Amino acid sequence: LTDEKRLQRYICILDPTNAWTVWDCEMEMPASLRGQLLTGRSKERAEAARVILERIHKSKMDGGKPNRLLD
Repeated sequence: LTDEKRLQRYICILDPTNAWTVWDCEMEMPASLRGQLLTGRSKERAEAARVILERIHKSKMDGGKPNRLLD
């Protein structure tokens, strides 16, 4: 992994079926959003979900302060 990827909690990985999974590096398992595992996605949908999850994670790390990127 690149240094940038190591700093991220979530990354997108290509699975053996040529679909994308959003991987939770902290939990070491596929990520979920609204109760749905983020597996078997198109690259665009996986990346969009990854961005949302990173923003949520960073917002929590900032003590729950509003995140301008979500506005």
